[in-house]
Amino acid sequence: MNGTFEFGDFELDPARLELRQNGKLVGVQPKVLRVLLLLVEHRDRVVSRRELLETVWSGETVSAASIKRAIRGVRRALGDSGESQCVFRPS
Repeated sequence: MNGTFEFGDFELDPARLELRQNGKLVGVQPKVLRVLLLLVEHRDRVVSRRELLETVWSGETVSAASIKRAIRGVRRALGDSGESQCVFRPS
């Protein structure tokens, strides 16, 4: 993956696995960043639970709660309360 994804005040750098908001690094766990990256890369379709497990938790045994926590971490990092959701609009 070359380049970065820019959306709203955010910049997601896949090479460095970093999320920045207004140029400042956002502290996010690596698995949460991998979930965000997968969702952004495939924003044109629904990403299945199976694909999340295979891509982010490759070979690890995890529960559905792990996926929920990671999604909650993505929402928290983006300031998305779930009531007024973030919409991905590439810059």
